[in-house]
Amino acid sequence: MNPCVDCRIFILRVAREVMEAEGAQFVITGEVLGQRPMSQHSKALSLVARESGLEERLLRPLSARFLPGTLPVKEGWIRLEELPELQGRGRQPQIELAKQYGIHDFPQPAGGCLLIEKAYSARLRDAFAAYGEDGVDRAGFELLALGRHFRLSPTAKLILGHDEQENAKLLLKAGGRIVLDPADIMGPTGLVEGNPTEEDLRLASSLLARYSDHRGLDEPVRVLVRSGPGYQQEKVEEIRPLPVDDARIAEWRLDDTKR
Repeated sequence: MNPCVDCRIFILRVAREVMEAEGAQFVITGEVLGQRPMSQHSKALSLVARESGLEERLLRPLSARFLPGTLPVKEGWIRLEELPELQGRGRQPQIELAKQYGIHDFPQPAGGCLLIEKAYSARLRDAFAAYGEDGVDRAGFELLALGRHFRLSPTAKLILGHDEQENAKLLLKAGGRIVLDPADIMGPTGLVEGNPTEEDLRLASSLLARYSDHRGLDEPVRVLVRSGPGYQQEKVEEIRPLPVDDARIAEWRLDDTKR
């Protein structure tokens, strides 16, 4: 789900529009050839310049000496020989440049995009497969970053909170999804989305009970099920927790984290 090239194209299309509106002649970015192996190799950089519509009006001064000529250089607005020669994955030269210019408040050279995280990407692929690429709303995207996710069937998914804070966040984004809570003991809040069958709801409740503070498999857990407009429909189901070593749990889990 690596979106970096498409994201860069989108950003630079907007930059092109700003350039034209302001009457500027070209756009500068801080990209470095080879710094990010998936999105900053020479072919990707050329693709971004072309697809953004900037073409030769896109200048990457940190690596310009290694890249095809651009309008600012050809017109003599920028002297190529005065530009640095940066390439590769190291960040130390940029950090040294920042020190020279007295720039101290800059982001750390790390990730941050959810779409390059394995767990989030696995959940997003599942959501697109289940609901279509246009079938996930903003709350749906935000929910993909919360809790544990389990695909119980082609038409039902369960999300379980990790802790009290996450439980509260799930409730805020429930958006009409069926809500499950342990009725008498501590445990996660669960959201069931899709079109669950009675069997799906039974499995969801049993899985929620497995992650609750239950006493053992012989002790049923009372699970509060809320649904309908305004969550006016409530019922309590007594359900036995799934065994910890139930092989289906690993099959249902939509990420690569520890079960």
